[in-house]
Amino acid sequence: MSISALVEWNEMKSTWFGDSERYQFAKTLREADYSQDMYRLFSDWLFVACSAFRQAAQKALLGSFDDELEQRIIDTQKRFKKPEKLSHALAILTMALEKRPYDFLGTVLSELSLNDRKWKGQCFTPPALSQLMADLLIDQDLRIRKGELLEVSEPACGFGSIIIATAERLKQQGAEPHEFCFIGTDVDIKCFQGTLIQTTLLDIPCGVIQGNTLTLEVVDSAWNLPFAMRHPTKVYKLKEVPKKKKKKRIRIRRKPE
Repeated sequence: MSISALVEWNEMKSTWFGDSERYQFAKTLREADYSQDMYRLFSDWLFVACSAFRQAAQKALLGSFDDELEQRIIDTQKRFKKPEKLSHALAILTMALEKRPYDFLGTVLSELSLNDRKWKGQCFTPPALSQLMADLLIDQDLRIRKGELLEVSEPACGFGSIIIATAERLKQQGAEPHEFCFIGTDVDIKCFQGTLIQTTLLDIPCGVIQGNTLTLEVVDSAWNLPFAMRHPTKVYKLKEVPKKKKKKRIRIRRKPE
């Protein structure tokens, strides 16, 4: 065990977390491999869980898995001394979201101080504020007509806090998941992965893009299982988002005088 990981584990306390389930989640990830730091553990868990859900969506839509992605999942799991803890952490997340639909992962990341506030200026929207914004956004008299589809875009989605709150608000007003969908975009790969995981577990149709909303640069894009099952005709539209072209470098050579 590395010294930094040992110190990190000894310092972790339940009082860091506002909920016992989030503490159990972080503790379970730590138990997967004491030799690794929490940032690496959390990042690898996000990749494995997100990739597994992406495989499920692709299987449902195309009837086959991505063999290359499957191998990457297996290789990542081999880096853990107790890989079974990854599924245990997913189980904790699933049960927590069943009790209360909110941005569980973004809250955990903030409580562990793993959000990149220095370089990306990350500060995830608290669930209570997301709920307030959803209440202001969705009119109480809003009714989705039969055959219509309400599309909501979130240009800086984080881990999907506002998406989750808005979806719950729509459900409270009687809307069904097949009557609405979300498109969430974020530049951070962790947010891209976390949004796909949580919206899948909460049965929220959502297409997720890793990219920059302002420059239209796209690194990756994916649809979750609820999106693929309910809106299959829009799956390819999501994949057609233009990618930023690389600028060609022009070298100017001076002729010798």
